[in-house]
Amino acid sequence: MTLMTRQAIATRVETTGAVAEANLDVGLYPSTKLEGVVGSSVAATFEVFGSIDGEVYRKTLELAVGAGEEKAFFLDNAYRYVKISTADVGDNLIEIAGGQG
Repeated sequence: MTLMTRQAIATRVETTGAVAEANLDVGLYPSTKLEGVVGSSVAATFEVFGSIDGEVYRKTLELAVGAGEEKAFFLDNAYRYVKISTADVGDNLIEIAGGQG
């Protein structure tokens, strides 16, 4: 009998009066389900990037939130490296969690 193992990964970044960036290495899985939340004290745009090598990133999604808002998201991800960032200065939150089952 072969047992399936489930591995979870997560990161959380909070800033006060600054830009924010969160990076996650999901490992060598063929696909990872990711979900998370972004939020800010100011109107902000969060960009989601993926990379196969951790060097060259491609933008895959853009999330906009209003001042004082949070937005949840879900990604069916095939990239090993995931980066979410905002260039907007504020009290920012980025939280990403994922797993492979």
